[in-house]
Amino acid sequence: MTVNLTSKIVSVLGNPEAITPLAVKDIMMTLSLTHFAKKEGGNIEGNDRFIDESGTLLIWLGGIPFFKKILDYTLYKAFKQDPAVDVRVLQNQAHRKFAQQHAKGAIKDSFDKAIKNEKLVKNLFYTKFAVATGLTLAAYIGLTKIKQAITRKKTEEKVIKEVAFKKLSQHFIQKNSKLKFAALNKGNNVSFGLTGKGIQAFMFDPALNTSIIDLGILATRLGKSRPGPDDNKKTWLYPERVEYLVKDAFCLTFYYAFAHVFQPIVDKGFRHLFKKPVDLDARALDSKELLESMRDSEKLSQQLETFKKAQTDSEILEFLQKNPDNIVTKVAKISDVVRTLKDSSAIDVRKYIKTEKVKDIGKYIAELSETAKNGGGMKDVEKFMKSARNLKIGSILTGLGICMFAVGYVMPKILYGVVRKNMNNGKTTFHVQECIEKEMKEQLAMQLK
Repeated sequence: MTVNLTSKIVSVLGNPEAITPLAVKDIMMTLSLTHFAKKEGGNIEGNDRFIDESGTLLIWLGGIPFFKKILDYTLYKAFKQDPAVDVRVLQNQAHRKFAQQHAKGAIKDSFDKAIKNEKLVKNLFYTKFAVATGLTLAAYIGLTKIKQAITRKKTEEKVIKEVAFKKLSQHFIQKNSKLKFAALNKGNNVSFGLTGKGIQAFMFDPALNTSIIDLGILATRLGKSRPGPDDNKKTWLYPERVEYLVKDAFCLTFYYAFAHVFQPIVDKGFRHLFKKPVDLDARALDSKELLESMRDSEKLSQQLETFKKAQTDSEILEFLQKNPDNIVTKVAKISDVVRTLKDSSAIDVRKYIKTEKVKDIGKYIAELSETAKNGGGMKDVEKFMKSARNLKIGSILTGLGICMFAVGYVMPKILYGVVRKNMNNGKTTFHVQECIEKEMKEQLAMQLK
């Protein structure tokens, strides 16, 4: 398989199940919000925002994979089970039968062991998911406490330098050292739940898995939000809470919904505008295998007709196994719809194969071939395929650009130019810092009497 680096990178950026596009968008948002926070609220808010956003980025995207990997080497090893065996393969009869028939060597041993201990394997998987998710959320709660403590300390130091002489300030800090962390334990806990089959989609999709963490982080932020100096402590809608709600509404829309709902619309727009289908993976459009198949239209048609005969899950799985040279099988492997063993083209039967995606690949190849025939692309197939690849790259980068503009510019503008101004008496200053300053000045004034 020969694919250039650009296509590989763009393929990852356009994958709605991948973590990388989420990281790219979140880095943009982190830098932008830190800039706006420092510009509008000053250095203390800039520091507060940077710790929150950058720390969240590391915990949010790295927490679950990190803790899952630890559990693979500890929990699974303790029970002598292979973490690479996908629970869905055990649950789906067609996949289960396929794996039993074609597993070989050590993989067959691990799969047979999983079948004999099916209930244990399922419990291990659900436990891994729950523990990794819980530990990731716990890590964020710890980050929140540290961030708020640092902000309070920096604000206290600023106030002391402004209004108190050295001896009194030292006395105040010693006397009120416990006060610094008291506010961190206030706030209502907010919880959420997902049950039944619906949660499985989140378990098996890395990107959707992070959305659960996102909701947990939002719940923590709402519960630990800090009031401003003029806020009614009895009301739930502090400015900081509203800002978090607006921010996460943007994130849920442009991180998750965009990839699954709006990116296909962008693809259709490119297809309509440039008269070429861009549904296949960028790596497939750039591959030597598809290029060679497109050059022999008669053979390609025969291969597609052969594939159409496979309709059920069992038939599609057997087709992939028995027809490694068919272009549908090759493209499915190139696109990682069908996972292969390391340094081999053999199918890894432990991995679940989404047969609907395999069907889509057959349909998209047929559409691409038909477009080439009707639009004169067969005269110069290489030029046609290069054009299709570039359009796919353009479509993905357009979608990514829209998301980055939304979370990196539009959202911060709304947070500081609309939400904060309207809820903070027309000011964009850091209301949390002002609240701490007001509290300290009142206590210092009492000390000075």
